[in-house]
Amino acid sequence: PLGRVSKERFEEARFQYHQEIQEDFMRAYQIDAVHSYEVKNGDNVWTLCHETFNLPLWLVKKYNPDVDFYDLRRTQKLVIPLVEERIRNEAASSLL
Repeated sequence: PLGRVSKERFEEARFQYHQEIQEDFMRAYQIDAVHSYEVKNGDNVWTLCHETFNLPLWLVKKYNPDVDFYDLRRTQKLVIPLVEERIRNEAASSLL
């Protein structure tokens, strides 16, 4: 309840929480490359992030800062980061 903390304190805690999520993700994954994706009929922010690319929305938004994901248009171009788990990379490197 916001009655227990100030708006500023709540926003600070929320920012820190989201920052930790992003840092955890980046420790576990690395960006290998990016590719272009053309929005198709029926695409929406949920299916693109969770079903098509299996990426968090914050990461896709970071690579597409000028895109309104709640108003996607057919043929609109998106930049999609290609990610790989760091554990696999480190394990593969240790075998060489």
